[in-house]
Amino acid sequence: NPPDPVIPVLLDAALAHDIKLTLHIEPYKGRTPQSVRGDLQYIHSHYSQHPAFYKLERLDPNDGAMLHLPLIYIYDSYLSEAREWASIFKRGGPLSVRGTDEDCVAIALLVEHAHMRSAVDGGFDGVYTYFKGFSFGSTYTNWGTVSEFAAEKNLIFIPSFGPGYDDLQVRPWNRLTTQDRAYYKEGFRRAKRSSRGGLVSITSFNEWGEGTQIESAVPKISLSTTYLDYSPGTPDFYLQLTRDMAEELATDCGIT
Repeated sequence: NPPDPVIPVLLDAALAHDIKLTLHIEPYKGRTPQSVRGDLQYIHSHYSQHPAFYKLERLDPNDGAMLHLPLIYIYDSYLSEAREWASIFKRGGPLSVRGTDEDCVAIALLVEHAHMRSAVDGGFDGVYTYFKGFSFGSTYTNWGTVSEFAAEKNLIFIPSFGPGYDDLQVRPWNRLTTQDRAYYKEGFRRAKRSSRGGLVSITSFNEWGEGTQIESAVPKISLSTTYLDYSPGTPDFYLQLTRDMAEELATDCGIT
């Protein structure tokens, strides 16, 4: 469904609560780097001028001017070849957005080790991880390697963590990927230490089917599903913990 009825409402709500919002471009039928260029044009013309749209400061390599560009996550970016992404994200590419009104800070998804090199070859500004512990990119012990590579290539690195993982309600065969919620704090510590650019991401707010939610919860049992609460914590335990983490990260980055 078209996002236009929803995104302005979210942006206004974000502005009212002094937070920022950006977009996560997921795969859709017919998505190509060229179609994403059209998406970026649409995002700029419809959303990015809103004061609640999240932007990063970047130096213009041509004249050193400070640019304020929207940060855009591109999920499953590996589905297209790096040379295709380079056509829009590298300067001099035939459809390059660099230095145009469609420019952005483009963040590629890192799943496998090879995706680090692909991000560079594709002209991305950085990489982010999404899952928790069952891929190269989402394994905490690999983040030091990714951070070093990102520093060498001047990339942003946004590690993602979350309160465990449990998708057995929807994927009963997937028990090996189940993780305890106690990993949330440890994931934050490791993400904060490995991040390049002072950015981390959380997966997710309300993905109940994969057990990664931080949304307030009370016990709920239906005919087919049992959702657990956060006992012995309060229903908003993970929201409060997330607030504490955000304040700690802001303090470390010198943000008051």
